[in-house]
Amino acid sequence: MRSSSVQKFTILFAIIFASFGAATSVDAAGKVIVSVTEARVRESPNLNSKILGKSRLGKVYEVKNKRGDWYNITFENGKSGWISGTIVEQFDASKKGQIYSRLADKYLNRPNLTFNDAAELSEFLNVIQNEIVGSDREPELSLKRLAALAAAVNLIPLDKVDTGVYREFTEANENDIVYSEPAGQYFVVAERYWELRERFASHPLADEIAWQGSQTALPGECEGYLVCHLFNVRDTDGKYLELYPNGKYTGQALKKMSEYLAFMAEAAGGKSPTGYYLPDDAEDRQSFRRLISELRSIVSKIKGTAGTGIINDLKKIENGKFDQDPE
Repeated sequence: MRSSSVQKFTILFAIIFASFGAATSVDAAGKVIVSVTEARVRESPNLNSKILGKSRLGKVYEVKNKRGDWYNITFENGKSGWISGTIVEQFDASKKGQIYSRLADKYLNRPNLTFNDAAELSEFLNVIQNEIVGSDREPELSLKRLAALAAAVNLIPLDKVDTGVYREFTEANENDIVYSEPAGQYFVVAERYWELRERFASHPLADEIAWQGSQTALPGECEGYLVCHLFNVRDTDGKYLELYPNGKYTGQALKKMSEYLAFMAEAAGGKSPTGYYLPDDAEDRQSFRRLISELRSIVSKIKGTAGTGIINDLKKIENGKFDQDPE
């Protein structure tokens, strides 16, 4: 009897132990994604433990074990490390687009966004581009990638553009940004927005993409050169209105165009100096007439009388008298 009782106890203990082990395994299973920038990975599961290094926003880890609110992961060079549950969230591959978008919004909506945060977000959104191809989140996350890039370059101090981390960042993104000498800073290449709009022309987000493209600063400085000013209007608000004469931002685009052209129309009376000049050159005159014609055509297709003032200003500019040489 005694031997039988011991045997039963041993079997019962084994069952309980196995159940405990299985529960631990379930708790530890799965993946987590880093939800903050510069996330610290520690040697042990407590805040006083040695820092092994920093992980990056969006990095996904397989969970090896869990202790309280800490996750045991394999860090760099195969090292075992612990990361706090306050700076990660559960990762479900079937919902990755939603997770990526939420992480992007978390930083893009920050009023006090720093360069380091914007740069790390930009890097993360760049890395996942191949991963989201063909998904329903591709247009949104592609646009947010450009937004993060624009935020990062806008936060580079003007006197440190060619130094340290700022130079490393601009070199890593040289295909998508352009340096404007007069402004002393980098801008996202506007064409990247228009390429994106072309790819997703039938998507509901296409209007938003086009608007963001039209509001992206162009490099260089016109310095009164009339053809250049007209080109800038044509290639920004004019381009948006051409694509979306009844779009979400049509009213704003018309207002900006009207304000921009009003200065040229006022100067068209020929008072010297006008602040604008138009060389007496056949090519310049041809470009001038073409741009006037294109802008007139674009605005004429907009319903109502919203563009009437712009049409009148274009006529004044077309018939105006301007300096032939810069001051």
